[in-house]
Amino acid sequence: MTKTKAVIIGAGIIGTACALELAKAGYEVTLLEQWGLAGAASGGNSGQISLLDRLEKWHIELSMESLEIYKDMMKVYPEIALNQNGGFCLLEEEIDFECAEKAMKEARTLGLCSDIFTGKEKDRWVPYLSEDIKGLLYCEEEGLINPHGTVWAFVKAAKDAGADIREYTRVTGFCRTGNKVTGVVTKDGVIPCDVVICACGAWAKRIGEMLDTDICLPWIKGTAFITQKLPPIFRGQILGRECVPGTPVKVLPDEDGQAVALGIGQNCNGNLSVAQCNEVLDVDDRETSFLGAAKIAKEFLRTFPELKGFEVLRMWSATTPSTPDGNPFFGFLKNGENVLMTAGFKGAFTTAPSIARHVLRTIEHRDEWDISLFDPER
Repeated sequence: MTKTKAVIIGAGIIGTACALELAKAGYEVTLLEQWGLAGAASGGNSGQISLLDRLEKWHIELSMESLEIYKDMMKVYPEIALNQNGGFCLLEEEIDFECAEKAMKEARTLGLCSDIFTGKEKDRWVPYLSEDIKGLLYCEEEGLINPHGTVWAFVKAAKDAGADIREYTRVTGFCRTGNKVTGVVTKDGVIPCDVVICACGAWAKRIGEMLDTDICLPWIKGTAFITQKLPPIFRGQILGRECVPGTPVKVLPDEDGQAVALGIGQNCNGNLSVAQCNEVLDVDDRETSFLGAAKIAKEFLRTFPELKGFEVLRMWSATTPSTPDGNPFFGFLKNGENVLMTAGFKGAFTTAPSIARHVLRTIEHRDEWDISLFDPER
């Protein structure tokens, strides 16, 4: 029996999760990555498992299924290192508390364990906070995951299931018969295909252009850094007040065109990951912004004034996409009826394994998931 040929573009967390899911289902899978594995947003990710900043029912359903998949995979791939030890948003002003109260109630209706901490309880959960920080919005189900370890786990599992994974293989075009793509063009030749899954994040716009399709997917370049190993200080992830659901607080670019949105996590080895400074540059710009890293450090020290003098081991920048209306892209293209676009999912590590299952069901036309909000050409 001839296997259905599936070509997946992009070897980040969504692409590798799709490669595993389709290979297990019997597809002939070829996964293409223009750089190395996790060479873009997934490789630059801090590993945050975020739920509070996206409280739509569909997102929570994707997230909870994905977390169960991770737990099951960790029996074989412990390098995933999922640790659901909670997550926090910082509260500074009255408007933050008003929004946090609404978010807490909404989170609870969705089955999440959420609370607001102030006073000594706040300091017990997150020590060394500045006096500017008056409270914390908490979600028990949030936490941290090892982004590189997780991508590599999916890669190993996908290869074991028969997937062909090709790094440094950029897509340069498509062969089409009518509105159907029959081959994916690369520098090494044409790869025949029955279905294409575009999971290449910020480069989805470029893929769309090859198919005469305008994909409105802006991107930002985010800079972050990681510190030396430290004794246990924080549990879970810590996000700035701009991440409180429903907040009117916006992080606006400064005179350098950069905007800092704080995100902190301490991994199982004791290193602190501190993110991120955002700016709009060319999608292929991979230069690390030292100025951006300095601004992140300044915001970190404003929030935790006693925690200074740490050595920064490494800093990096990565490009990540976001859609204008905040909803992701998921669906087939009009000019590529067998090309499934999946991009713009906020916090993709939180949802990727479940997204991959929806990809499989969608290309087999047996998914009951309502994707009307996610039309890639809206």
